[in-house]
Amino acid sequence: MTGELMNKKKLIEAEVEKTLQCFDQPEKIESSPFFFTRVQAAINALEKKETESGISSIFENVLRPAFIGGIVLINLITAGFTLSRQDTRRTTKSQVIYSFAEEYAFTQNDYDILKMNEVR
Repeated sequence: MTGELMNKKKLIEAEVEKTLQCFDQPEKIESSPFFFTRVQAAINALEKKETESGISSIFENVLRPAFIGGIVLINLITAGFTLSRQDTRRTTKSQVIYSFAEEYAFTQNDYDILKMNEVR
């Protein structure tokens, strides 16, 4: 059994040694003669795209912050108007009760019935 383990160990060591020798002598892969031309064309296309989008990037860099600032300003103005209107619209308790009764069409008779049921 130990002989069998020794053989496996030697076999593994031999395979590892073969693998390590592959790293010492790398294979050279032949590329297509047009590979450099394709890479160069792709780089030129990217550069051209960047120069074409230069104008749109200016608008993007200038207009986007201005647009966001405008939205924030509109929100602040709207909040100011809303808060100032709430101060002038203070309602009393009797106004709330009256509007509630008007909304749900309560009459004095309905109120009396509710009061009577509450007493019991």
